[in-house]
Amino acid sequence: MKYTVYTDGSAIQNPGPAGWAAYIVETKQELSGSLRVATNNEAEMTAVLYGISAIPDGSEVCIVTDSRLVIGWLCQRWKAKTNPKIGELRFAIFELVKNKHLSATFRKTEGHSTDQYNNLVDRLAYQASCKAKDLSTPKDVGRLRLVLDIDGLDMESAEFILGAIEKAGGVAQGSIEEINASLETVKSKQMDMIAANDISAPDSGFGADTNRITLLFPDGSQEALPLMSKTEAAETIIAHMAVLLESK
Repeated sequence: MKYTVYTDGSAIQNPGPAGWAAYIVETKQELSGSLRVATNNEAEMTAVLYGISAIPDGSEVCIVTDSRLVIGWLCQRWKAKTNPKIGELRFAIFELVKNKHLSATFRKTEGHSTDQYNNLVDRLAYQASCKAKDLSTPKDVGRLRLVLDIDGLDMESAEFILGAIEKAGGVAQGSIEEINASLETVKSKQMDMIAANDISAPDSGFGADTNRITLLFPDGSQEALPLMSKTEAAETIIAHMAVLLESK
């Protein structure tokens, strides 16, 4: 029998608390787990390893991933010169395929698109990364420095930024263009994080039951989260805030 396995990995503050996930289409089996400290790429490769381990011996399996690097490492034998762990995981994957007498192929899909199974493992992996250190809602959220001097901002930008700091890390509403423009203004304002919801997307705009959050950090980096429910989005933001608190 031939199986199709979707895999994905996620890491908070790469490297940091990480999670992996796999979904076997034919059996509708969901697999996921947490890694205390790992890179996103290590989590991606771990997902492939566990996904393959769940396939019956002697079967055909197609691993589907949205990671170009995973495809390169497993299909084109790219070398991960800066991370020996990737080489170890690749060796373990090929050994498992050999020992289970599997016929394995690998296929890339587009991330954050309309592929329902990719979106599923994306969400499962992210949830697993949030559980990696048994994160819970911090009691002292007020210790996060979410103070912003809005002098010099036009009214539209000020209202947008104020939405970001409401309730110590609330979700800001705006288009991706507005998010990026606002980030340029607040980089040096000692904010820990902005969680911005892209209201220009039909599945996360006003009236939608889901959010498409982008996390913005003072060093200019961004982390696009998978489409998720408002409750999941809130839990995810709180998990990030807990990590920030632990680093202070």
